[in-house]
Amino acid sequence: MKRIIVVVILLLIFLSGCEQSRISEEKGIKIEDEKPMVGGQLNIACIEPISFNPVRIENKSYQDITSLFFAGLFEYDIESRITPVLAKEIEIDEKTGKGIIRLRNDMFWSDGNKVTSKDVKFTMDLIKNSRDSIYNKNLLRIQNYKIVDEETLNISFTKPYYNLVEQLCFPIIPNHIYSIKENYIPVGTGPYKVTDYKKLKYMDLEPNEFYWKGKTPFIEKIKVIFIDDKHAFDPVFQSGTIDILHASSYDWEKYKEQKDISTIKYISDSLEFILINHNNETLKDVEVRQALMYGINRKAIADKHLLGHAVLTDIPAKPGSCLDDGIGIRYNYSKTEAQYMLDNAGFTYNENARIFEREADNKKQVLRFTLITNIENNYRIKAAEDIKHNLEEIGVVVDLEIAPFEEVEKAIKSKKFDLILTGVNTKTDFIAYLHSKDAIGVNNYGSYANEDIDLLIDDIIANQNDKDKLFEDYRLIQEIIRKDLPFLCMFYKENALVIRNRIRGSIEPDSANLFRTIGKWYIVQSASETTEKEE
Repeated sequence: MKRIIVVVILLLIFLSGCEQSRISEEKGIKIEDEKPMVGGQLNIACIEPISFNPVRIENKSYQDITSLFFAGLFEYDIESRITPVLAKEIEIDEKTGKGIIRLRNDMFWSDGNKVTSKDVKFTMDLIKNSRDSIYNKNLLRIQNYKIVDEETLNISFTKPYYNLVEQLCFPIIPNHIYSIKENYIPVGTGPYKVTDYKKLKYMDLEPNEFYWKGKTPFIEKIKVIFIDDKHAFDPVFQSGTIDILHASSYDWEKYKEQKDISTIKYISDSLEFILINHNNETLKDVEVRQALMYGINRKAIADKHLLGHAVLTDIPAKPGSCLDDGIGIRYNYSKTEAQYMLDNAGFTYNENARIFEREADNKKQVLRFTLITNIENNYRIKAAEDIKHNLEEIGVVVDLEIAPFEEVEKAIKSKKFDLILTGVNTKTDFIAYLHSKDAIGVNNYGSYANEDIDLLIDDIIANQNDKDKLFEDYRLIQEIIRKDLPFLCMFYKENALVIRNRIRGSIEPDSANLFRTIGKWYIVQSASETTEKEE
């Protein structure tokens, strides 16, 4: 059997970038000559879940905090690489998809019981039998799994594939707890443990003495305050009740002038892009696609509707990541370049019809497209209106269609569209959007076909153990994407952690784990708090 965990990690880098860029706002939060203090209480908030079981998560705010007391076999690290946590290693046969998972032997639950393969199997059974679990799709490629001994499991995937380990990124829960009562107060393997719970009010956390990394966090207590709904987070933060606000609605600028508050931005995994239907004869022309890209003022759209909290990109890889080829933005907004590309494509303006047209294969083609987006997203509606205005300035007629998300999905799956303004979480399998064969390009809704990209992807799948070749293949794929534009990438959105300045240390949120560096956070305590503790 061949170990391919490292290979899989390398492959997944392309999907989400291997460096989570973090951008602090004007006010810093680190004081170099200050020593971290042990003690203090951090106040955070979440909507109280129906179930504390992390495999049945139904709200994002609870999912954000579960990393404080749960962990998985594998996880995305701060650089978006997949790294083992409860697992020590995994071996997978590249030809059969059969493998072995070996667990670490030094992992314990916060109640002192050892983590075993029985817990892993129990968790996977629960996910498999729970259609409402957000992790249910993770097990679709897993054919079976079986306990070998306390620290080992056999696992078989439905077929060999390059991102199999990604399917094992979900929290593991203790069999001895949740087999008895599914909504039990969390018992986990994270840096903190639950010590008190009052329904509808709060949940208290303290450092987990059985945490596998050993080092005790500086913050002695975290109080999780339960609130009613997502709209209450901001007023609760403004009232001073909580110390942290996770902001993704781009209104954190209002805190900029408050001296006791800092904002730490990070690039999310959310990529906004325009899906292109390559069955449209006009859109098959790469010069037409390049003209559209030049003709859309992406920066103005981000500045106007997202308050500038976005990072432009021409490719589906986070800017600044190790697989980013460093070329940066090629398609800066330029009406001149856009019109030049249309001229090259042979389009001329018909004064009578008031539209650009050309003859191709004895057929008349006109520069008129329908742009669809979903009615539930106010930003996208406004962005679509700006895109329409931008493109009509270069002579492209755009008909807007604002529809319910379900209708947009139908249009995508039926491939009855020209252009769709939408978004995707790039931790998903982006190769599936590129390959022309259905077996691999399962999400190739635009019917894009490029023989060179197909060959490079095939090469990646066939040669998973050659690190240098992997990076070179991905570099070539990005080069082709940048030139051929299978879709029009707009930008990656930014999110932010708004935090009170009494919280100090190495605070580095990322899209996979807001509290990844919680062990390095500390609280600046008042003189009265310090005196009281000493007494």
